[in-house]
Amino acid sequence: MRLIVTKGAGLTVIGRAVGTIVALTATTALRNLPITVRPPNAAIIAFVAILICLATVLACLTPARRAANADPMRVLRNE
Repeated sequence: MRLIVTKGAGLTVIGRAVGTIVALTATTALRNLPITVRPPNAAIIAFVAILICLATVLACLTPARRAANADPMRVLRNE
């Protein structure tokens, strides 16, 4: 179970880091346009990051529990 959740969380951390960098870079680039773009709010970025982490853990726990509760011999027989 730990392996599945760790792999999913690791991918989320990498994606969140890349997404944050791209969002900050895009906001900086958009400031030069004639439209009004406010600087990013750190509280909103942190809230969204926490929300994404919680969703990832919940999404990884379901298949991890199913795999942990499966009987290995029964699974191998079905293959």
